[in-house]
Amino acid sequence: MKFIYKSDGNVDIVVAPEIPVSPRTFRQLLANWLVIDRIRAEKIDISQYSDLLTLLEKKRSGCIGEAFAAVEEKIREMIQLGDIDQLEALLLNPHQEFEPYRILSPLVSKFSTDEIRKIVTSRPRNQVQFA
Repeated sequence: MKFIYKSDGNVDIVVAPEIPVSPRTFRQLLANWLVIDRIRAEKIDISQYSDLLTLLEKKRSGCIGEAFAAVEEKIREMIQLGDIDQLEALLLNPHQEFEPYRILSPLVSKFSTDEIRKIVTSRPRNQVQFA
């Protein structure tokens, strides 16, 4: 997956072969990518933020099913290990089976900025995107 910054401030995702995704999934992918990019650029050690685990638990409390429990445990382990590479692989996978990771991940809630929110919310809402 590759993100392209355009001169007008928009960001596009390019993946070969292209996979059609809903506008919501596209915005989730974009938000996660921008946040992970920020984490790397600022050398943030996610294992040092215990509030990420609190946010994860809060997000999990609103989700029903064993699939979410397993995903929560994987995300918890990756946060505790500071494994941003593994989190990135899961959060930026556009396939539907990775949706629970995007739903539960606390990274966007914790590390998003006004600029990131502006970029993400400027994306179209009513048309299929390609990721």
